[in-house]
Amino acid sequence: MRYVEIKRKCHMERKIVTLGNCTFEIREDNGEFLGIGSITINDVYVRSGRLPISPYMQTFSGHSLSKLEIADIIKSDNEIKIKLRAFFSPMPVKLMKDTVLTLSMTQTTGIPHVYLEKVC
Repeated sequence: MRYVEIKRKCHMERKIVTLGNCTFEIREDNGEFLGIGSITINDVYVRSGRLPISPYMQTFSGHSLSKLEIADIIKSDNEIKIKLRAFFSPMPVKLMKDTVLTLSMTQTTGIPHVYLEKVC
């Protein structure tokens, strides 16, 4: 078996945005949004930045999200908005059916139930 090592030059930048007593780490690589990293409240880490949170999307026409670029970061007194530019690429296969996954919790047992429903 042969292994191929892939080296990617990563110039990851970390931007820290503060909102009140909370800090949010926004990770990017040359303008490409990698995700939200660490989050602190009152200098206490509530989220590690080891694996950034980043969205993933697929369309039923056969495209998936391939890249997000940061367009702007808008901060006001009570919110932070990260405006992103989305790029999609074709998937090797198309999704054929639209289904909805429903998670419900019963108050009596506390056991979660998962239902898979077909959407018409």
